Amino acid sequence: MGNGIELIQEEREREGFVHRQEKLESRKKEILIYADGVTFPTPKWNRGQQLVHVKTGGKYVVTEKPVDFKRLEYCNEPFYSYRSYGQETDHVIWHRRQSEMEDGRFVEEP
Repeated sequence: MGNGIELIQEEREREGFVHRQEKLESRKKEILIYADGVTFPTPKWNRGQQLVHVKTGGKYVVTEKPVDFKRLEYCNEPFYSYRSYGQETDHVIWHRRQSEMEDGRFVEEP
C-alpha cells in the first residue's frame, strides 16, 4: 500500500511542477529571473538597435543588452552598453541601468 500512496504523491508533485513550469514559461517574455532570484523586465532594446536620446537628440547604438552576470556595482542592476555614432565620442562605450534606458529617455531611431 505504501507504494501506491508514494506513487500518487509523486504524480501530484509532478503535475504541480509541470503547472509551475508552464506558468513560468508564460511569464518568461515579461521578466527575467536571474540566478540570485532578482527579477527585471526582459530587455526592450536589442544589440545593434539605433536609439535617439530624447533630451539631447544624441544618436546611439546598443552594443550589449543587459545580462545576468553583469551588474552595476552602485545599484546591483543589469545595464545596457551603448556608444554614440556620428559624434566626436564615437569611440566611447557608455553604460546605463536597464530601467533608465527603458523609461522613455531613449526612443528607437525612425
